[in-house]
Amino acid sequence: MRHLVILSIVLLSQLLSAQDNNLSIKVEGISQLKGKIYVGVFTKDNFLRGKPVYGEIVEVEAETEIVNLVDLPSGEYAISVYQDLNNNEVFDMDEYGRPIEPWAMSGTNPKNQQPVWDLAMFKFGEKSKTIKVKF
Repeated sequence: MRHLVILSIVLLSQLLSAQDNNLSIKVEGISQLKGKIYVGVFTKDNFLRGKPVYGEIVEVEAETEIVNLVDLPSGEYAISVYQDLNNNEVFDMDEYGRPIEPWAMSGTNPKNQQPVWDLAMFKFGEKSKTIKVKF
């Protein structure tokens, strides 16, 4: 019986500590309530090149959507978000390479310039955190 109590305490503490490293991404300024929100979390090595290290897709239902990533390891990351208005699973751009669908980045990247790692990067530790991005 004593071993069962100790095992229960250990499992409970592991469950509680696992919940401390969650990242919430609050996407604000959604003006068109249609399509899907694509969230990509990148490291410096793959920043905006190829598949993100963590990703999530959510249906747009409100002007603000929250995406939760569970058990994100500590590190340096950048977030890229876009709204796929026409549900074609592509971040659409015009003939000059300019985005024609709403998008946002973590950090302080200017909307009219190519995103830069140093401006988009944030540090994530072992405590839960919320990052806001706005279209």
